[in-house]
Amino acid sequence: MRRFIEFLLTEGYLTKGWVLNRSFLHNIYYNYISNNMNYTKNCNKYNNINIRYFMGDARHTLKSVNLVYDIVFLDAFSPQKDPVLWTIDFLSLIKSKLNDKSVIVSYSKSTPFRSALIELGFCVGKTIIDNKDMGTVASFDNSLILNPLSDYDYKLLLTRTAIPYKDTSLSLSAEQIIINRNNDMLSSDRISMTQFLKKYY
Repeated sequence: MRRFIEFLLTEGYLTKGWVLNRSFLHNIYYNYISNNMNYTKNCNKYNNINIRYFMGDARHTLKSVNLVYDIVFLDAFSPQKDPVLWTIDFLSLIKSKLNDKSVIVSYSKSTPFRSALIELGFCVGKTIIDNKDMGTVASFDNSLILNPLSDYDYKLLLTRTAIPYKDTSLSLSAEQIIINRNNDMLSSDRISMTQFLKKYY
């Protein structure tokens, strides 16, 4: 727990030691909470930090949570395979739980994800680790975006690929969300990815 809190306070998403930090970021509970909670409470200076777990479908759970978040880590499987927590509607729900300086961080570089964030009014950039584009960062405060999207990224937002996933009822299955987006792409007058590559590259 102590290492995780110190990581957030000192390095955040700018860390260079991705390989070293990845293991504890993805195994916080197993490595730093479950077996060491009592020890951690007694030995670190962050005794006022509490962790609350919410079990269930995040689309429904988040509606009932009356909290404001400073940082949101979005690590909800692959947008292409399981878009349930990547829809513009779920991101809008997250947006309602943020303040002006809040940050959303994700490993995903998905164009529909980035497109949805921009449509919702976020400033969007990249997380750069070891000079590689490793994900996405978004905030209402543009000064928190240290690595803006490239010209290529912005051009991608003009294609059918950028059409966001939608789930207005926040209850659709992943399969239905994908089917609906495919239909939106087929009926769109935006250029296809093939046309985009021919036109610009």
